[in-house]
Amino acid sequence: MSLYKNLILIYGILPYVSNINNKWRFLTSMLLGNKKWKVKINNHNFNFKREEYSRLFFLLGLIEFAFSYKLTQDGKLDISLDGQNKFSIPIVNQSYEDENLIELLFKGSKKGANFIDGENIEYGLREKQIKIYEKNGKKIVETSEGIKFYLDSIHPSNTIVETFIEKIHQISSLERLENKIILDIGAECGDTALFYANLGATVYSFEPIKDNFEALKRNLSLNSEIAKKIIPTNVAIGENKILKFFKDPITPTYGASFVQNKRGKNAKIETVQGYSLETALEKFSIENVELMKMDCKGCEFFLTELALQKIQRVKIEYSGFHQKKTVEDIIQNLKNAGFSHVIYRGSDTQTHSNKTNGYIYAEKGNSINAKK
Repeated sequence: MSLYKNLILIYGILPYVSNINNKWRFLTSMLLGNKKWKVKINNHNFNFKREEYSRLFFLLGLIEFAFSYKLTQDGKLDISLDGQNKFSIPIVNQSYEDENLIELLFKGSKKGANFIDGENIEYGLREKQIKIYEKNGKKIVETSEGIKFYLDSIHPSNTIVETFIEKIHQISSLERLENKIILDIGAECGDTALFYANLGATVYSFEPIKDNFEALKRNLSLNSEIAKKIIPTNVAIGENKILKFFKDPITPTYGASFVQNKRGKNAKIETVQGYSLETALEKFSIENVELMKMDCKGCEFFLTELALQKIQRVKIEYSGFHQKKTVEDIIQNLKNAGFSHVIYRGSDTQTHSNKTNGYIYAEKGNSINAKK
């Protein structure tokens, strides 16, 4: 790996190394491109592989934020972020549930959330409060709205932090959606479906990746009343044919796309039935959509003016997955269909131009952008 990439890794993790006893040796091993790193924390030794960078990053960040912590002889981290609620997490031989817990505690804390370690503890005065507790041998994450997720059936950053802490899918804090229809295109683990259904909407959710779709169904099972308003479908929106999705070999449930293979020969392949947006609307007899949310890694480039006739508002996360089309093509389709739009950024860490990555919010027949 190049020196430049090594320096990027060091730059990212540098704010969180104060609790490492051998920090200079550790940073030197990163700089030299070593494949294995030795980390000593409070006189406990741990070994991490280079490909485990994210796991180490979240762990060190969480320890940095801790109100108090200790490492036990059996390799567990006992940690409190507020001096009241405590969590015990294995450092070695972690399950997917353990990995998710560390990532959620770190990223949620970074965005101002506080965490409660019990089901029956009453919430305080803050919306940014998350409960984490165990039931029937499975850890549950519960938002301040009372929406529940299995900890091993989420993507912590997308499912909990973005949707329920940062509320990136909220258009207006005053909005209610009773008797409205929402299209949730790229539903992942069910967070946006549950978010909008909790506001009263009927939500049609489309998720192509089978593992994500199964996680979505598991999470809906925890929210039986809200789930009555959600129609989940294991289908891709884009074209009327079987679509081949290219998945990252290390994180196959993140960022899969049928538009472009960014993973090369190492990509995992998954095929799924695809529908054009027009076909999906016809199959479900949908005549009027209040809001269409799209996070589908390229399917946004297949929007047509015809399909947009039945859509009143759109919220699109766009990215540079298409080799020939650009965000200008999406904007032109929206303008031709009578939409006004704004573009904005969704991340404080992303460095790409707004021409390649960002969000579009658009309304039909409403001038939300002062400059034409």
